[in-house]
Amino acid sequence: MTVTNATPSKETTYKGFNPFERRVVWGLTGLFALRMLGLYFIIPILSPYVAQMPGSTPMLVGLAMGIYGFTQLLFQVPFGIWSDRWGRKPILTLGLLVFMLGSVICALATNAWILVLGRLVQGMGAMASVAVAMMADFTRDRVRTRAMAMLGVAIGGTFAAGMIIGPWATSKVGIPNLFWMTAILTGLGIVYLWWKIPEPPRLSHHDDAGYSREHLFEVIRNRNLLRLDMATFVLHAVLTAIMTVCPLMLEKFLPQTSFWKVYLPGMSIGIVIMLVGARISERPGFGKRVALLGQGTMIVALIVLALSSPMSVLNEGKSFLGIAFGIGIYIAAFALLEPLLPALLTRLTMQTNRGTAVGIFNMSQFGGAFAGGLIAGAFQQVNVALMFWVLGGMAFLWFIAALRLEDPKHLDSVSLPMLGASIDERHRVASELLHTRGIEDVAWEKSRERLMIRYDADHIQYDTLGSLTAPYEVVPSDGSLAPDKANV
Repeated sequence: MTVTNATPSKETTYKGFNPFERRVVWGLTGLFALRMLGLYFIIPILSPYVAQMPGSTPMLVGLAMGIYGFTQLLFQVPFGIWSDRWGRKPILTLGLLVFMLGSVICALATNAWILVLGRLVQGMGAMASVAVAMMADFTRDRVRTRAMAMLGVAIGGTFAAGMIIGPWATSKVGIPNLFWMTAILTGLGIVYLWWKIPEPPRLSHHDDAGYSREHLFEVIRNRNLLRLDMATFVLHAVLTAIMTVCPLMLEKFLPQTSFWKVYLPGMSIGIVIMLVGARISERPGFGKRVALLGQGTMIVALIVLALSSPMSVLNEGKSFLGIAFGIGIYIAAFALLEPLLPALLTRLTMQTNRGTAVGIFNMSQFGGAFAGGLIAGAFQQVNVALMFWVLGGMAFLWFIAALRLEDPKHLDSVSLPMLGASIDERHRVASELLHTRGIEDVAWEKSRERLMIRYDADHIQYDTLGSLTAPYEVVPSDGSLAPDKANV
């Protein structure tokens, strides 16, 4: 083996998306849109539909909305760990196939219990953690919030489309056919995944394993990540409770085909807020501020809904305008927080445990969805206003916890070629680099035999980094070195 003084490859030439990032971000955004469109067609009319099915009870209505989150909770971490070990695309495909099966069961359901079973199977297709980790794998820290915002726009756009089209389509073709449509869209998503989206590089710190038990413990012990897990739990508990109870309240004022008049204004404003918030949160020191702003807005929405809601969904609300306004404020807060929270999470995690961290984050998210369904099922015929006060209290507790949230550092990336290096050499080099001030993360990319280094440009300059890493650039004895063309 010989040593060369070749300069490491810099991954930060572009201030915005580079061409490769743009292609991958659009590809994953399209995949998300296909999958979520089928899901959101159902959400605005699912609770009234289950309420009139044979064997239905108020708790089953809440369970049909929330059981999806329960099985998502159980499978998020396993799917994240499996994707760290066996690759993102195969595990993403498995999740989509399971979700498709659940949609078919829902389409064939003849009573509330079978529909709950179908929703349970849908939730077992826990692809969210894998897709978010895959997005993070392909994007640099400085553009990751923007990439997550694009995912958020896809979610927000399909959410808006579902809110508008779902009730109208139900009146034309019926809910069973909407579930069939969901299955078809999921199948198209699988084709799209293998046709348009590449497999990201697989990374490890010092050995060839994509996952170790230590990764899980590192994630669980990280207090910043726990605060973000708490945030997404509350956000989605509130979302599920609102989407369970509010359609039943709105039926007292509007036909289902007119629900869009309530949802569309909030979504339109929310998408604008999402894009502006993503830009602002990328500035040093602003991620936490934007998160607190979104959380404060959600608390205001819950107070408005609590003051406007009836004791029971069987009664007419105190104020239609108050209910509509509260829903609109919440949708705007949701649109701001939904892309921001995973972006903050991926910037606070090491490269090699990202799938595991995102898995726990999404487990918390869907745990919140399950809890929201149970809360709505328990309160909807007892005291809806009290339900919103309880949810507001949960949101306030997270707001207090978030005051101690750390803003992630803005890191740049370089890749260091080490063709043919042994495991001991890689371990030694990574350990020495990690003890250098300004270097935050070092991971090994097996497919190209390179070290991926994330560093803080405020503490170490790129030119200095080049001279620092030159002694470690190991190449074959003939001196050959393939040029780096990756965009990680």
